[in-house]
Amino acid sequence: MVAISKEVRDSDICVIDGIPCSSPELTYLQLGSILSQSELALVGMELCGIYTQAPDRGFDKFKNRPAVTSPERIAATLDRYKGVDGNRLARMALANVRSFAASPRESQMCVLFSTSIVRGGFGLKSIEANALIPVNNEARNIVTGQYYLGDVLLPCARLVVEYDSGRHDDPTSFARDRRRRNEVELLGYRVLSISLNNLASEGAASLLEAQVRAMAGRKPRKLSRKNRLTRRQLLEELGLLAP
Repeated sequence: MVAISKEVRDSDICVIDGIPCSSPELTYLQLGSILSQSELALVGMELCGIYTQAPDRGFDKFKNRPAVTSPERIAATLDRYKGVDGNRLARMALANVRSFAASPRESQMCVLFSTSIVRGGFGLKSIEANALIPVNNEARNIVTGQYYLGDVLLPCARLVVEYDSGRHDDPTSFARDRRRRNEVELLGYRVLSISLNNLASEGAASLLEAQVRAMAGRKPRKLSRKNRLTRRQLLEELGLLAP
């Protein structure tokens, strides 16, 4: 446990197998004095997400579980411990945390997309993870689902970015995914499908940013040498490329 300079409230301690432990929210704060901002944002995404990683099964394989906490509960804890080591960085990282991410890749995408341009991200603040795409009454006769979920949603642009893990050995799964994409587009959304290749280098990520900005109706931007260096650092911290 990382020590903090204020007395810890009983409500911020949980007991697991008879051992007192920091609550998830307090753990997030304590990690603020150890991790980088983007690394901490990934921790926040998993705590607020509906999955947990299973290291023995590989990065793209994970277990589903209810969310451990929420950005709002983390923010309340940060308010209780103002001035302690890591609080400032933890608060900045929280700006990149979204609820309900359903996979590690969704978490990586959300942090990359929402991180500021200065720090190497896409600077897209208004994004949602594993977002609900409702089906209105008028559309019920042209789609088969009652609702859909998008990996990363830009609501204002009605743009869905979907991560494709490439696991389409089963023709039935391939057909289901293709039908789902067609039906989301019928609901008036644009869909951009990406893979790890779109994230695994500075050049690929920059091309992806240009594509996302174009589809979202945003102006393109030219990256300076400094921008490229900070983007590479961000991608390394997110675990998307080797240092």
